[in-house]
Amino acid sequence: MSLAYRAVIRLGVELGCRHRAALFGLASANETRLIETYPRAIYQRLAGERPPSKRNDPFGYMVAFRSLLARFEVRCGDLLLPSTDQADALACALTARCFSQETAIKEGRQPEVDGGGQVVREGFIALPAAELG
Repeated sequence: MSLAYRAVIRLGVELGCRHRAALFGLASANETRLIETYPRAIYQRLAGERPPSKRNDPFGYMVAFRSLLARFEVRCGDLLLPSTDQADALACALTARCFSQETAIKEGRQPEVDGGGQVVREGFIALPAAELG
């Protein structure tokens, strides 16, 4: 594993540990700094249907996300067609924007710490409000 890759992993772990309450939506968090979301759920919430399979139809997946995201003026620079990973990142960025503008919802159950604070059970994912679609 390269040193640069290790640094990215370490940073993610440190951010997760430092902001654990906010990351998991625990009641002890003063404010939410990190959210969790899921690109396929974002697509389904906004489009009203499932996206094409990323594995079986990556081109269809990229085209579907490009079309959906264009409705919200979300683009990937000058690229005409974002890759599957870029499409996922753009969908997550849209959700973060919605969350910061208070036009997102939280799905799931309130998280709780179990086992002496070592494990978090359940948790929310953030999704854009359906009214955006």
